[in-house]
Amino acid sequence: MLDQPKLADADLPDLARAISKALAAPAAREDILAAMRASRAVEHRLLLADYLRSPKGARLLAGSAHAFGATGDELLERIDRLRNISELAIAVPMRHHRLNWRGGAAIGVAGAWDPDALARISHNSLERRLGWP
Repeated sequence: MLDQPKLADADLPDLARAISKALAAPAAREDILAAMRASRAVEHRLLLADYLRSPKGARLLAGSAHAFGATGDELLERIDRLRNISELAIAVPMRHHRLNWRGGAAIGVAGAWDPDALARISHNSLERRLGWP
């Protein structure tokens, strides 16, 4: 087996893009919505690596891995090599959005290590690249 390159911080936009492509599937969004509603964590957050390893995360893992050009196991190995892996989460931080999102396609994916920093690159499940100044 070939050595897989480390998924570096610079690869986060590609990971965000892969996840957003997987979220184009309604079933993947419905799985996340159900898991978030069942979560007891603050803001109903889901830790990304844990969720992808769960039965409910199987569709998101398969879709994300396909979009990333890897197998599910390869993608998980690469995610596990990220620094601050425990900070990668699936979350809807705004209470209003969290209460009103019903699993629709209007969802964005962003990556930032600093929770106080504004993400510079994001993608949504409708294949649009979003950016902030």
